[in-house]
Amino acid sequence: MNRIARYFLDLGFYPSQIEFGTGLPRKRLAWSLAAYCLLFMGLLAQQVIDITKAPIRASLDKLDTSVFVASAVVAVALFPLFTHWFNSKRKQPSWEHIVWAFSFGFFVHVSGDLLKKLF
Repeated sequence: MNRIARYFLDLGFYPSQIEFGTGLPRKRLAWSLAAYCLLFMGLLAQQVIDITKAPIRASLDKLDTSVFVASAVVAVALFPLFTHWFNSKRKQPSWEHIVWAFSFGFFVHVSGDLLKKLF
């Protein structure tokens, strides 16, 4: 169980740092939780914004429990693998991680819509 929790909650922030005590694990956990929140917000933002119509408008009509649950499932399923890869390229957390998390969530849903239209 510890390996599973570590896989999902330690997304590899500060990969080159080694430190005794609880300071580094707390920073890693804080960055991981913030990244999940931003990803979740990106998924929800794409649900709220309809980019197929001009002018682009936001509507809260689509938000319900199923959208929240689906966004959380997608966040947990896809995000750790890609974030581990991204953190191996960017050693220090920065604004890139913030943009990465939000835009990943936003564009995962857009790509799903595009695939539905193509196939």
